[in-house]
Amino acid sequence: MTDLFRTLLRICLFQSGPQDMPAATSILAVLIALGWGASILVLEQLGAAGPVAVEVTFATAFALLFTWLALRLRQLPSRFTQTASALFGTDLLLLIPATPLLLATAGGEAPTLQLALLALWLWSIAIKGHIFRHALDIPVSGGIAVAVLYTLLSLFLNGGA
Repeated sequence: MTDLFRTLLRICLFQSGPQDMPAATSILAVLIALGWGASILVLEQLGAAGPVAVEVTFATAFALLFTWLALRLRQLPSRFTQTASALFGTDLLLLIPATPLLLATAGGEAPTLQLALLALWLWSIAIKGHIFRHALDIPVSGGIAVAVLYTLLSLFLNGGA
C-alpha cells in the first residue's frame, strides 16, 4: 500500500504518470470505494442539501464514463484501469488537505483559506491534465484542455456543486 501511496504522491507532483499505476481492477475498486465514502463524509459534514450518496454516485459514474470515452476516442481503452486509478487516487489524496479547508471556509469567512482552497482546486485540474496527457498520449496543453472540459462538464452535471 505504501508503494501505491508513493506513486499517487509522485503523480500529484508531476513526477510519475498513470502508466506507473498498477493495472489492477481490485485497486481501482478500492480507490473508488474509499473516494466515494470519504466524499460522502465530507459533504455530510458540510451540511450538503439533497441526497449526498446519489450525487457522489453520479459524480463517480461520470468520472468513469468520461475517462472511458476519452480513452476510447483515442483508441487506447487498455489504459482505462490505470488512468481511472490515477484519477480517483489523486482525488482521494487531495481530499486530505481539502477537507479542513472546506470545513473552515464553509461559513464564507477566511478569505486566505479560500485562496488556499482555490489553489488546491487549480492544482487538482493540473494533475488531471497531467494524467490525461499521459493516458491519451497528447501534448500538455491538450491534457489541460481535457481536464478543463472534464471539470466544466462535472460542475454542470452536478449543478455547480
